[in-house]
Amino acid sequence: MSPLNCLPVTQGCINCLTPGLPKWLVWSLGADKEKGCLLQEDKQLTLYSFLLIGPNEVELGELLLSLNYLPSAGRLNVDIIRAKQLLQTDMSQGSDPFVKIQLVHGLKLTKTKKTSCMRGTIDPFYNESFSFKVPQEELENASLVFTVYGHNVKSSNDFIGRIVIGQYSTGAPESNHWRRMLNAHRTAVEQWHSLRSREECDRVSPASLEVT
Repeated sequence: MSPLNCLPVTQGCINCLTPGLPKWLVWSLGADKEKGCLLQEDKQLTLYSFLLIGPNEVELGELLLSLNYLPSAGRLNVDIIRAKQLLQTDMSQGSDPFVKIQLVHGLKLTKTKKTSCMRGTIDPFYNESFSFKVPQEELENASLVFTVYGHNVKSSNDFIGRIVIGQYSTGAPESNHWRRMLNAHRTAVEQWHSLRSREECDRVSPASLEVT
């Protein structure tokens, strides 16, 4: 095989990196589990070669959030401020990222909201605010799932990264942000978060398993 291109990608990005190739193409790992090729039945295509890297070896980007809780009103307020250095999901046209915010109470998805889609950028500015009704007695069982997607008009949206903040936080930074909000007495608390893979979130946060 004499490839024309060699790109570092995750397995989940194969389709988005090759938007011009038909959907019946499948991804096949090489024997060394590091390189792969696109196959059409038994015929090997030589247009592309990819270096497959694991989900923990690639930077997915960062998300800047602000959280604020108003006990008297029972409102959990979220500001999606901006993101930076997002994983590019479309190499030919650039990314069109948006953020989905989902409220999970215990292990039940109760509300979904999303930002507008920012065209052709991996460093989007959103500055969009959202509010969720969460009575104070239910706050300890609440989780917010933040998922960044790349908009795709031809197929399902491309997953970029995720974090969970609240009861089932995905890590120490997320737990710290939640604690700071609870102790802030109605003051908005900002924090940057490094996005995580879907696999990592599903492994450590039951709330991640309840959303799509």
